[in-house]
Amino acid sequence: MDESLHPIEGVSVYYMIDGDIKDTSYTTSNGFFEVHKFTGICNPRQNDVILTKNGYRSLVLNEYEEDVKSSSHFNKDTIVMEASTEAFSEETLFKLSSVHNFFNFFNVLVMVINIFTVFYIFLIKPRKEYFWVIAFFVINPFYFMNLDREMYYWEIVGFIANPHVTNRPWVINMSVPVVAITYWLKIKYFEGKTN
Repeated sequence: MDESLHPIEGVSVYYMIDGDIKDTSYTTSNGFFEVHKFTGICNPRQNDVILTKNGYRSLVLNEYEEDVKSSSHFNKDTIVMEASTEAFSEETLFKLSSVHNFFNFFNVLVMVINIFTVFYIFLIKPRKEYFWVIAFFVINPFYFMNLDREMYYWEIVGFIANPHVTNRPWVINMSVPVVAITYWLKIKYFEGKTN
């Protein structure tokens, strides 16, 4: 329904598992919709229903969060969409998926660089440089963006890059290998001059 509690017809409804669209539906003139839930082993925290229509703000309803809400609010079956010029279309979801996949690849690359650097320190460098490994567990920030909830923040994590692994395309994380970059710059520019 809209904010005046009138049914909205023609809202696109996507059922997504791990960022992949599994079923598509549209709301009727009464505002009702139906999506077919896929059975099998999957994490309900990764299952979402996306409602989108031009002129309204898109909604991303997580299966797990909605189950929690319905257990605390008896008969909660009305979804209100706010008027807005911004909406996720199917095309936007696919574009977000490609951006999300790029950052996933980048984060894996960061993880490989960090793990390689830690092994290098343990296998090649003298014991006095082991303190660098501690830095990998405390000074490796990542930037978190949730485009659905408009949440943006920095966090500090360990050397295994980003702990918030998700396939939801509107959630984008970017790890920054600050310690690894600093360490390799030290080897290239400072150790060469002292030897």
